[in-house]
Amino acid sequence: MEDQKLYPTDVLDAAARRFWYQRDATDDDTLDALDEVGDILSDSKNPRYRTLLTQVSQQAKEKKLRKYAAEALGNLASGDAEQLPVPTD
Repeated sequence: MEDQKLYPTDVLDAAARRFWYQRDATDDDTLDALDEVGDILSDSKNPRYRTLLTQVSQQAKEKKLRKYAAEALGNLASGDAEQLPVPTD
């Protein structure tokens, strides 16, 4: 996806949901994988993920993941977009 600069919304939505559901992860392998997921969301520039990333940046258990979410947020395009609904637990 990153190499081809193709970011299908359905794939991004699935990635964003994974980011959300693993916000309480503490092991380094999972956190490293979530860093990559955050990079994909960020590289898409799609503001659709602003709400979800904001909540992860504020609520994630690990400081490292809060940082990854905040970095991804910083690279999203500005503007209004229909937000991906934050999943209910």
